[in-house]
Amino acid sequence: MPATTVASILNLELLVHAWDFAKSTGQDLAVSDVVTDYVEGLALTTISDQVRSGGSFAPPKPVAETAGSLERLIAFTGRTATV
Repeated sequence: MPATTVASILNLELLVHAWDFAKSTGQDLAVSDVVTDYVEGLALTTISDQVRSGGSFAPPKPVAETAGSLERLIAFTGRTATV
């Protein structure tokens, strides 16, 4: 696997699991739109239908058209995005 792919996965994992941790402990996660836009782009190229069918990610959840990039990212990973 190319190092760039591994780095993409690591960025995605760290941000999404930071959100998971924050939500599970009743905290808010504040991340700049620049970072979440970047990681959202990584997610769109990393999380394929094949990856989803392997059980790593649930199908994307719907979000409002006005959703920010963190909310879109979280919903794309199959989580209910209430940020």
